[in-house]
Amino acid sequence: MKPDPSRRGLALLCAGGLLATLPWPITGTFAAPRAADLPQPKEVDGITWLSGGIGRSEQRALRAASSRYDIELTFSRSDGSFLTAVRVAIDDADGTRLLEANSEGPIFLVRLPPGTYDVAALWNEHLLSKKALVTGRSTVRLSFRWPPPE
Repeated sequence: MKPDPSRRGLALLCAGGLLATLPWPITGTFAAPRAADLPQPKEVDGITWLSGGIGRSEQRALRAASSRYDIELTFSRSDGSFLTAVRVAIDDADGTRLLEANSEGPIFLVRLPPGTYDVAALWNEHLLSKKALVTGRSTVRLSFRWPPPE
């Protein structure tokens, strides 16, 4: 039987046989994130953080690095467009301000010891806040979405 040309695909093989068939043609790039694409971490009073995500390569690098951080924040408008220049403040359970920084892109990663934190994000004079419980076992992911500007 002759194969149907409209059903062509790329078969991926592993040691045990067929793993998957992907549609053809495959578009886009699948390069692993490079260390050069990752913004430099910053440290303030013992708290390490980094932010960025301008461009796809930097977004991929930050997402790949997120497992090495305790909290990942993402900033966007309700229409899905990403935001930069978001003011971030993180307080511990006692209300002590641990970090205050400006995000340099839509992704913000921070390392914190286990505990409960109040995370506030300010953009365009609109303040949003959320609680984060850091256990040290996995990355807490918080998404902040603002309504469109008036």
